Amino acid sequence: MTYQILALIIVLILMSILGILPIGTLMGGPIQATLGLGFIILAAYIFGMILHRIKLPKITGYMVVGVLAGPFVLDFLTVEVVRNLGLIDQIALSLIAFSAGRKLKIKMLKKRLKPILMITLTRTVICFLAVFLFTVLAGPFLFGFLQGQSQLVIIVVGILFGIFALATSPVQTIAIIEETHAEGRTTDTILGSVILGDLVIIVLAAISVSLSQAILSDVGIDVVVFRQLVIKLAGSFGIGIVCGAIISFYLHYVREESVFFVLAAAFICTQIANVLGLDALLLCLSAGFVIENLFKQGDAFLEAISKSAIPIYVIFFSITAASLDLNAIRTSWYIILLLLIVRKISLFAAVYSGTQLAKEDNSTLRHWGWMAFFNQSGVTLALAVIIGKTFPEFGSHVKAVALGMVAFTDFYGPALLKLTLWKAGEIRSS
Repeated sequence: MTYQILALIIVLILMSILGILPIGTLMGGPIQATLGLGFIILAAYIFGMILHRIKLPKITGYMVVGVLAGPFVLDFLTVEVVRNLGLIDQIALSLIAFSAGRKLKIKMLKKRLKPILMITLTRTVICFLAVFLFTVLAGPFLFGFLQGQSQLVIIVVGILFGIFALATSPVQTIAIIEETHAEGRTTDTILGSVILGDLVIIVLAAISVSLSQAILSDVGIDVVVFRQLVIKLAGSFGIGIVCGAIISFYLHYVREESVFFVLAAAFICTQIANVLGLDALLLCLSAGFVIENLFKQGDAFLEAISKSAIPIYVIFFSITAASLDLNAIRTSWYIILLLLIVRKISLFAAVYSGTQLAKEDNSTLRHWGWMAFFNQSGVTLALAVIIGKTFPEFGSHVKAVALGMVAFTDFYGPALLKLTLWKAGEIRSS
């Protein structure tokens, strides 16, 4: 049955390529979005299973299908359809953030606190400085859009590229750990550093954008921006704690239809964050942390999430891949390639130095751990959009480079993370 469905999908794709069946223009509005979602779930799931058979991550298959079905290849999912599916995308992200927060167990953090802190610190310092200095020193000669720009603009672009170099995707990290059922010291350290690093980059990104605006406008740093940032972060954590308490109460005393309740909770949390101007990822992450560590409902919560995990991952990663602007990426490929090379070298130096400073005796983490931090989707995508709007002079170029980094790393990053966990001997299911 699976092969018959796959054959049908291949026929439809070939007909679309040949122009016999112009899928992207047959339907419009909600109908097209619904049919598009059904197609992408089916096709991505099947292709993910095929890759899983040859020991590659399923989410790589989900993303390949997303790109093929997206507006820049087959146009099965048009730009409008991808936009219409944005709410489902947000709910999926919220559920994955719930799971990420639940993974942050106080017992694990206490046990692995030193390597987590040291690796996060060295990643922040070394990766940022390496990419920043490379951009400032070599950018005016290698990057076309920086030629003839003032030194201030070059410094600002260097700061922004440095921030992008720090970003690692907690969503993809969680997805691979869930898929492989990985457990152990290496897994805990990688996960802890990825999530902590995500918190760091959210703060640094807000500061950097404010600082960059001040540099270019020749005015002082706006204190109001920092006040709003503090309110946003504190509000996200505070509301997340309240949401976590409510979810825990339901799981403990009611328990009926817990899967549907958790899905509804993800939707409500997303809407609360949007209405109040909070960070949905931080809100849901803190809720998951509270559910696991304060109210001890982590197992029931995990069970509810796991029952809907496959369609969640399929939807999220497929739509994320479909939304990548391939035209913008094609014009900046050499800049993307250079920055990725610098980032990889600095990641190796950062993780190696972090494990040395922490006096970590885990040789696998020291020599292979750097490959676990390649994935970049998540904060990078959101930050790229913000920068594109905030800096009209050069923001479009910076945005294209950021999206290109995401596009490249998100296809090979999951496989390298899985390889790292396999090298550590912590994968329980391949």
